[in-house]
Amino acid sequence: MERITSIFVSVLIVLFVVGNEMYIVNGDSPYACWGGCYNKCILLTMKSRIPSGNDPCYVKCLSKCIPTSASEYRDYCTIGCSLELCVPIRFDAGADLDACYGSCGSICRV
Repeated sequence: MERITSIFVSVLIVLFVVGNEMYIVNGDSPYACWGGCYNKCILLTMKSRIPSGNDPCYVKCLSKCIPTSASEYRDYCTIGCSLELCVPIRFDAGADLDACYGSCGSICRV
């Protein structure tokens, strides 16, 4: 039970930090681009009933939605780094998390 609680708290901490890092999703943001583009591809695939018939659609999403500016890249990198490296395994890992998030800033310099 203690392990489940610590995992739950860890996920909440990561979501809170990532939520603070992300900006509002609007039509021009990369997050809106990925979701809208892939949803459209999925709907087209379901409509055509061919499982891999819309591969060009997915490739178009990749080329269209990749971050192009340094700030967008840094935001993606920071979010990915924190999700990959900074998940606490202990309940009292506050200082370790601060150090980890700081190292993500160093890793993601462009």
